[in-house]
Amino acid sequence: MKPLLTAFGPFQSRPRNGSATLLAALRVSPGWGDRADYLFLPVAWNSLEFLVAPAVAKPRPWALGLGEGKTGRPALELRARNLRTGQDESGAIANRPWESGGPEARPSRVPKELGETSSLPELIRSQDAGAFLCNGLLWTLLVSPVRQAAFLHLPPQGETSDETYAAQHLPTLHAVLEAFEKARSPGA
Repeated sequence: MKPLLTAFGPFQSRPRNGSATLLAALRVSPGWGDRADYLFLPVAWNSLEFLVAPAVAKPRPWALGLGEGKTGRPALELRARNLRTGQDESGAIANRPWESGGPEARPSRVPKELGETSSLPELIRSQDAGAFLCNGLLWTLLVSPVRQAAFLHLPPQGETSDETYAAQHLPTLHAVLEAFEKARSPGA
């Protein structure tokens, strides 16, 4: 079974989402195109139930979600909160926990190399994935049988061209993906 890589579509009247731009670039980059399954998600609460949950219902070696976050450096989310709030692009509103009576948070399952602050200094390590769909995607991955799962918030793409945005962030994404692949290799 291949790893799963996900990205979100545009939201809040933005013309594009940098996560989809980056995942599309990765999909055609040498050495990665056929090594993973790719899932492009609408910014809708039900996409987690109807698209993501079935994609991770069977064990996968790892999964990584991508989405837009704050400006600056990419942020690796090290925990998901048991909370969903906000209005999605379809108009659906959520304001409740993911798991009633469940834990306050769930830790990401990342390779040791990614959890350490000394490796990949271009990444911020974050303990708060928010309460919107990025957090929800991470929560969905963490309650699945996927062995390792994480979420990477990317800086907003804004008016940056697709080519420039991909050139800026593909090296970091490649490093994160290689850390996952190395961790699943025998003897790692």
